[in-house]
Amino acid sequence: MKDFELIDGLRLKLLILTCFNLICEVKVTRDSTQLALVCQVAQRALNCFSIVASFKSAYRMILKWMFLSLVFQSCKFSFKALNSIRALALLALMVSMFSLSAQTPRKNSGADGLDKIKGLQVGDRLPDKFWSTSYLGLKDGNTAEFNFHQSKGKFVLLDFWATWCTVCVKGFPKIDSLHRALKDNIAIVLVNQKGNRDTKESIASFFERYHNRFPYAMDMPQIYQDTILNQYFQHRSIPHYVLISPKGRVLSLGSIREFNAMIEILDLSFYKNSEKALKERSGK
Repeated sequence: MKDFELIDGLRLKLLILTCFNLICEVKVTRDSTQLALVCQVAQRALNCFSIVASFKSAYRMILKWMFLSLVFQSCKFSFKALNSIRALALLALMVSMFSLSAQTPRKNSGADGLDKIKGLQVGDRLPDKFWSTSYLGLKDGNTAEFNFHQSKGKFVLLDFWATWCTVCVKGFPKIDSLHRALKDNIAIVLVNQKGNRDTKESIASFFERYHNRFPYAMDMPQIYQDTILNQYFQHRSIPHYVLISPKGRVLSLGSIREFNAMIEILDLSFYKNSEKALKERSGK
């Protein structure tokens, strides 16, 4: 009798274990179904992104979702954990949407695919568009259109600066001296780019204080709120100087050290031109 009870007890335990196993399989199947739905939504979102975004951005998004899918499939999540993961996946999707939106250039920003500006290096020739493009300039505290067309055939020196950059301001005496001595041979332009947070009023106020303290006119052309020259001559810090030859090639670019070398180039060129002019006069 006891043997039969023992056998019945073992059968009951085996039955309970079988039922528990079936319940676990149903749970896993349910979780897998939820996972499949999440992956399906992600695939649909990727299809939308591949239409409105560039191929490079869509490729990055695909890699992200492939990674998330591999993580999901390698683990067996409970339903509560899956809900949390769905929330995280939705958050990641929203962040990616904002990232794509931030990377999409605005109209007329000069950074769209149709009007891509190639960065220039020493030795590169400036494109014709550089000379014909109109920039937002400042003259006597007022906005005025400016372009480099009238500077063709001269040296062009660009000085990227900001009102809060003390190193930039320390270089102004040399800039002013060059402008006074060589203004017939060189066009010096101060460039204040958009990311500097300077406004027309703050620049005017700065030069008013500067003229009250120092005897430098600094009356060369100015460009402010620039978004184009910064793309031609890419840099991470200011001051940044660019020297362009009369033939339209980039001779030098860089910071203070390169600026001193630029001055030597200009002085040497001016000396040679003066010596040539004297020979021509004496020959006559």
